[in-house]
Amino acid sequence: IIAESKGLDTKIYDIVLNNIFKPYYHIRVEEIYNKSDIFEWQQEYKDSDYTRIFNLFCEIAKTKLIKDAWFFIIIQGERDKPFIYAHNPLKIKFDRIDNVKKYLQVKAGEKYIKAFDAYQNCAIYALKESQHVLITGKWGSGKTLLSTATCLDNTQKKTFITRAPVGIHAKYNIGFMPGKKDEKMIDWLGGFTSALYYIFGNTNAQFSKDSEAYNYVIDVLFPKVFEVLPINSIQGLSLLDNDILMVDEVQLLTVDLMSMLLSRPSESGRLILLGDLEQTYNIVKPSESGLLKLLRVLPHKSLAYVELKRSYRSDLLELADKLQDKTIA
Repeated sequence: IIAESKGLDTKIYDIVLNNIFKPYYHIRVEEIYNKSDIFEWQQEYKDSDYTRIFNLFCEIAKTKLIKDAWFFIIIQGERDKPFIYAHNPLKIKFDRIDNVKKYLQVKAGEKYIKAFDAYQNCAIYALKESQHVLITGKWGSGKTLLSTATCLDNTQKKTFITRAPVGIHAKYNIGFMPGKKDEKMIDWLGGFTSALYYIFGNTNAQFSKDSEAYNYVIDVLFPKVFEVLPINSIQGLSLLDNDILMVDEVQLLTVDLMSMLLSRPSESGRLILLGDLEQTYNIVKPSESGLLKLLRVLPHKSLAYVELKRSYRSDLLELADKLQDKTIA
């Protein structure tokens, strides 16, 4: 009421988004030019240059940056495309990533999935440089597509995938689903199949040598690339020797489930977590949300966090967002 009386913009949150680590620091290019005696547009800053540039970014961002954190310095100038420096706490360096090809696209089969914006550029960097990654973002922001493409690029092993089989509301549940494990889970993993369809196109009505119709994505590619795991069976799992576990819709996980997932990887195992706090649909209370609590205990040098901020779907997304706005009665 006081804020509105003073003409300030206000917003009411159903989830209190306080104490959440933010992975981006935005600065103006003019602020860099004023420090031209210290800063040059190098490809990377490490060793003796690292501390000097770290302190410079702290000064310009007017905050105490954390050396154990993965974060991104986004430098906006007159051009549309910003300059981006990624802080890598494991290699103790800053990498410039806005003009490096391997951080601007992911090879998936014969197709390249390119970053549409600066935040996807950051996500590709995190997926390629960090062993464990958390990617959040609203619907249509590219979380699953970029992560699926990354897994396709890894030809060494299958990727374990899972998600909580939790719907929007219990009254819409269709009950027991017959079939084997993969058949029971496939409808819950639509994000991954949609990503594969986007990459490989419509593969319905393919024909085998016996003239039997089949779907290449579902019947051939999906089981070749992914191993489906029901989330309740993960407790005894250990991710060994470059195993990857990709978990979708992590906003539906409780604190206990999130804690259990984070304890699965060995030194060489890998965890990729995908989710969006805005898509809990009141299924998980804020006090029980594993994703919300994880965002509050970050940063950590072993887990890179990236938030995708732009959607690439129909303009109907504007209506979808308004329906989720709790300030509209």
